[in-house]
Amino acid sequence: KKYIRYGTMLEAYRDQGNTTFRTLYYIADSYATAADHCPDKTRAIAHRFKAHDHYLMADAIVPESREGKYLLLIMMAKNLGLMDSEWPDQKAVYLRAFSEFPGKAEAVASIIEHYMERKDWHQAFLFSRFAYNHYIVKGYIDTGIRATNQALYQWRLMFLFYYCAMKTGKDSEVRSLYRLLLDATGKTSDYVTVADQALVRSSSPVVLRFKRLKDKAATWLKKTVRLPRLRGNQTNKYSPINQVSYAAQ
Repeated sequence: KKYIRYGTMLEAYRDQGNTTFRTLYYIADSYATAADHCPDKTRAIAHRFKAHDHYLMADAIVPESREGKYLLLIMMAKNLGLMDSEWPDQKAVYLRAFSEFPGKAEAVASIIEHYMERKDWHQAFLFSRFAYNHYIVKGYIDTGIRATNQALYQWRLMFLFYYCAMKTGKDSEVRSLYRLLLDATGKTSDYVTVADQALVRSSSPVVLRFKRLKDKAATWLKKTVRLPRLRGNQTNKYSPINQVSYAAQ
């Protein structure tokens, strides 16, 4: 209710002729945040559509700062994803954010994570390799915009590239990457937590190779083993899932 109240107050201010970039952006942000805290899915989606309308209106106005425009594009893309819009629409906004602000990695990282969530490892690898070379190797980073996820530049882009390289069988690239990851996350800091360190250690090449072999074994069993039909609630001990779990024991 608090965020709806903020949005309503700002809309009244807008209706008085104050249609600045900042006013429209804050209206959009108020409704997007209201959606984040709304337990009712139907109302939350309505808030997100209202936020999107105001993001579009703000996008048509020259912003007061580069940082404002950058944040607008990132928030617009995230809001589209939460509206259950088509991925190409969301991706187009992320790519536009990168095109206008090539020194910022957040938009590319969101694209990588989308493909990783959907297990499209080829696309995830291509984008993660680009991001690693662009931001980590070449150090092409825009320091003029304060809104920055520093963990991306400190270690996470490296981790995304390493993980995608493992998933696509690029074993020749992973050993040196993993050593660099261990160095980058060796000490806790504002950008490296204990959980981050645990994530890196649990993603060693040995562990990921084992998981990859396990996945291949499960796929092979599913394709080649003809399972007997079951009646009622019988459990088939010969199912690929159970076979893999027995092998792990």
